[in-house]
Amino acid sequence: MTSSVVARALVALTMASSLHAEAPAPEAKRARALNDRGHALHVAGKLEEGLAAFRAAVEADANYALAHYNLACALARLRAAGKTCEVDAYRGTIMEHLERAIDLDPKRRERARVDEDLRAVRDTLSFQRVVWQRQIATVADRRAVLVAVSWFGPSPGAYGPTSALDFSDDGSVGGWQLVFDDDGAPRRAPLAGRFTVSEHGIEVRLEGAAAASKATLSWDGLEVGGTRYTDDPDDCSA
Repeated sequence: MTSSVVARALVALTMASSLHAEAPAPEAKRARALNDRGHALHVAGKLEEGLAAFRAAVEADANYALAHYNLACALARLRAAGKTCEVDAYRGTIMEHLERAIDLDPKRRERARVDEDLRAVRDTLSFQRVVWQRQIATVADRRAVLVAVSWFGPSPGAYGPTSALDFSDDGSVGGWQLVFDDDGAPRRAPLAGRFTVSEHGIEVRLEGAAAASKATLSWDGLEVGGTRYTDDPDDCSA
């Protein structure tokens, strides 16, 4: 066999190997087809059908960033539509898929910052940490996280959270506390007060309280005067 024939054979073998390496695996092709179908259904407003397609795409290829991102968006839109319990659109689940998408494709972070589909989870600790990359070691970021997150107290029974706090840029804090009337009927009594964030820590003073309460913020939640608050509204406890 001549050297030219050998050379041509090697080139052909190299090209075939390259084409084989570049060809997507069957699982990846299926995942992309499912994601495309999910996107078309999502855009058409068929959110639950789109959700099923995105879930199937993630199952087909767990490393497909766009499918994880679209699944997070579909869950968030269904959550905003009041379908949390029906489709398991919990904030933690949504953020799990969004974080996975960003880990696989960091460019998704910029998209997430402006994506209206994700508005149902913008007020979570995970969104502040993963999407906005806050560092709560600084005063500015501690304040930003306090203001951005919706805070819910413990949920010991069937009524959901017993309290909630809402911090505002102007230093005010509002919210509610669950109380029971004489007939046993639950109602939300309003809370109001002020808060400060400094290098010395966080203080919260609610109206009617004898003194300000020290508060501690971490990525696990917020503790105010012995009460622990998280970003979990316990949607489906009732």
